[in-house]
Amino acid sequence: MYFFVNQYLLSSNSSVEHAELKRLALFKKHGGKAKLVTRDFDLVLHDTIKKFGLTNDQIVNMYDFFANTTDYQGEKLHTEDLPLPIDYQVGTGNNYREVKDGDRLVCEVHFAAGTIGQVNHVDYFDLAGNMTLRQQYDIRGFKAADEFFGEDGQEYYARYYRPNGETYLERYFVKSVENTPINSLNVLRNYQGQDRFFDSLEDLFIFFLDELNKANGEDNVFIADRPAVAIKPVQSMMTKAKKFLWLPMNQVNDGQNLINGPLNPMLQGPVTTDADKWDGVIVMTAKQAEILQQQIHNAVPIYVINGTPRSC
Repeated sequence: MYFFVNQYLLSSNSSVEHAELKRLALFKKHGGKAKLVTRDFDLVLHDTIKKFGLTNDQIVNMYDFFANTTDYQGEKLHTEDLPLPIDYQVGTGNNYREVKDGDRLVCEVHFAAGTIGQVNHVDYFDLAGNMTLRQQYDIRGFKAADEFFGEDGQEYYARYYRPNGETYLERYFVKSVENTPINSLNVLRNYQGQDRFFDSLEDLFIFFLDELNKANGEDNVFIADRPAVAIKPVQSMMTKAKKFLWLPMNQVNDGQNLINGPLNPMLQGPVTTDADKWDGVIVMTAKQAEILQQQIHNAVPIYVINGTPRSC
């Protein structure tokens, strides 16, 4: 199996995602096994993939994987489906609706973009009008997460759910010196019979990639498509796998000499001290491969693959 490791898939994407989509189409046409791997929590992912002609078996998201919802089929959820007290007054609106108890604003029900009233999230407010809770709903019709906020408006805790309401992940946040939330702990609950603790989202992502590899028999191919997010997690995998770094950019920073300029800091590890952890670097032109080979003294094999392969 080939896994193309990325951060997200959005309705509007960069050249990285467009290249991945073309690759997936090419693999599918020729009977090859390939999946796009995404890291970020995404309520509308399984609606987005339909816009690009993808199916559930062509993508795997980290949160879906641990929630066991990769191929979950649900139903559309609207305001009237929410467990709101019958005596609350529900307003009208195209993008969101206010829910009141007399004159007090209890919550706002926000709709997913591009849908007719499908619930995306519900914001709850305290008596002073501060948002204290955001309930997030997957486009497939179940509550996927609760996010809790303090009086300063900053998130301090989040809990993630399976469709049956079972908690599978908890995330904790502390304040930075700039008074912004920093993720300090992630707890994967009852995974294969035990709780697992991770200091950062990146550490959780590394664990996920290893578990994904094991779930598919190991010795799979992982391509780090978005360098800033994927290089370290793919490089840090402990299970047996083939690892490639796809370079969707110049190997030096903008404004630097392409031949003599210093390598982009993201690449220095994979082609020097950590070269033995990679099976190759993929570039888009023969000229770039020639220059990069000279710069890294053939420390890692370099392969040339067109960034937008033809579907033939």
